[in-house]
Amino acid sequence: MAGFNPITEARARELEAIIVTANGDDYEKEIKKFLQRSQRNDCYDLFGLVVIPNPAAIQERVLPGLSAKLRFSRKAISWDDVWRENYLVRVHSDGTVEVRELGHCFYCKKLASE
Repeated sequence: MAGFNPITEARARELEAIIVTANGDDYEKEIKKFLQRSQRNDCYDLFGLVVIPNPAAIQERVLPGLSAKLRFSRKAISWDDVWRENYLVRVHSDGTVEVRELGHCFYCKKLASE
C-alpha cells in the first residue's frame, strides 16, 4: 500500500507518539484493522493520528493555531486528549478541523467494560 509504513507505526507506538501524515486514508484504514486484530492481554493502544494537507503552502496557512480548533463532541480538547483517547484529527485545506475516535485496543476495551 502506497504511503503506509508499519515500521513507522511500530516506532510511533514504541515512542508513544502521535502519527502525523498527509496520507490519512491509508493510515486510518490500517490502524483500524490493527486495533481489530489485536487480541492481546496487555495494552496495545495507539496514540492518535493527525492528517494534514500535503502542499507546504497550505500547511503554513492551516497549522498555526490548530490546537485552539481541537473539539470533540462540541467540547474543547487538548493534544493530551488526542494522545490519550487515540483520536483522528483531520485538518482540511480550508482550515477546518474534524476530530473522530479511532478506537482502542482489545485489552483497553475489555478493561473499560469490566
